[in-house]
Amino acid sequence: MTLTLNTVRVFIHVLAATIWVGGQVVLGGLMPAVRELGPNAPRLIARRFAILAWPAYLVLLFSGLWNAMEVDISAYPNSSKAWFGFKMTCFLITGAGAALHSLVKKKWALAIGGAMASLGAVGTLLGAVAFTR
Repeated sequence: MTLTLNTVRVFIHVLAATIWVGGQVVLGGLMPAVRELGPNAPRLIARRFAILAWPAYLVLLFSGLWNAMEVDISAYPNSSKAWFGFKMTCFLITGAGAALHSLVKKKWALAIGGAMASLGAVGTLLGAVAFTR
């Protein structure tokens, strides 16, 4: 059994994705219970999550660039290229949504940012799986 640099590269990317995507799913599922802890609890929990999530997003960005440099995208069929474009678009949407969610105070803007972040994250994951199949 050999541990290659390619394995490490993909592992780092997948680990960061589990934090970014999985963390959002878990946090979304826990939020109703967190709200019962008090009015400040959701904000405190979200801030703590951000300490893990934003570095994971940056790792996704840089490991994704590394991944892109290691493959010849032109050799892939057009359907895979479309999925890759979908994945990149969703990656930008999830980041923008999370940034919006972090910076605004109005409930409607929080909801829009949260939805963009979550749906973008899931879309990115879908695009990644579809691209690599």
